[in-house]
Amino acid sequence: MNMSHDDEGGILIIGRESKSSMEQEDRPRRVVVAMKGHPGTGKTTLSRFIATSLRCPLLDKDDVRDSTFAVGAQLVSIAKVESQYATKLLNDLSYEALWRMVKTQLSLGLSVVIDSPLSRKVHLDRLVELTDSFDGYQLVVVECKPKDESEWRRRLEKRGEDGCCGSWHKPTTWRDMEKFLEGYNGCIDYDVGKVPKLVLDTTATSGKVVDLAKLVMEFLDASNICLPFMQTFPCVDPFQLHHLNLAHTSRLPEHRDDASSSSDSRLKC
Repeated sequence: MNMSHDDEGGILIIGRESKSSMEQEDRPRRVVVAMKGHPGTGKTTLSRFIATSLRCPLLDKDDVRDSTFAVGAQLVSIAKVESQYATKLLNDLSYEALWRMVKTQLSLGLSVVIDSPLSRKVHLDRLVELTDSFDGYQLVVVECKPKDESEWRRRLEKRGEDGCCGSWHKPTTWRDMEKFLEGYNGCIDYDVGKVPKLVLDTTATSGKVVDLAKLVMEFLDASNICLPFMQTFPCVDPFQLHHLNLAHTSRLPEHRDDASSSSDSRLKC
């Protein structure tokens, strides 16, 4: 892959080398795009553009987590579960629901974009397991990693002032974010192994979301992925995007029973 120009454009690709001699028909025709990064780094906005371009489903872990507020309150007030343990329990449940939804999309032969922090290696391992259990798929990671901390802070606190679109569990101030990072204790910076990975500086001055999405498309092509459905889209303010229509049809893939698909994997928050 020859796209790495981190010093100028905030772009870095990590992963396997492209094989130019690979025949078109041998290239994977479906992709699992796993977003990665901290809150406020632009994952959700970019993931919407990617899913629209690929005309495939977008699965957001926060859609599950946002719906657990009442459950968490009852765990604490009625079941007398400690708040910290309840948070971890519901976060693990949100990830488990996400993996099940991913499996359903793959069984239908659909490419899929997954919006989650992908904060721990066990999360990536689960996605590798799921992807490997179906033929014709390639898993890639797209990490949003802002270099300009002041801009990242401005965006995060502006989102907090706006109510985080109803995501009550997200950090709303920079101090909240600092506590959030302390909880990770550096575990988010793990080796993705052979999974192709693209790192984007989402605070770069030239980093319009439409341009970042085009870089992702180039990255997918460089990863030997042959995608039959793509479309372009107009330049839109990355923090003013709403309501995207998603559609995608494809031949059903063959599921390989030799890969484990058990649901009892224990995931950490």
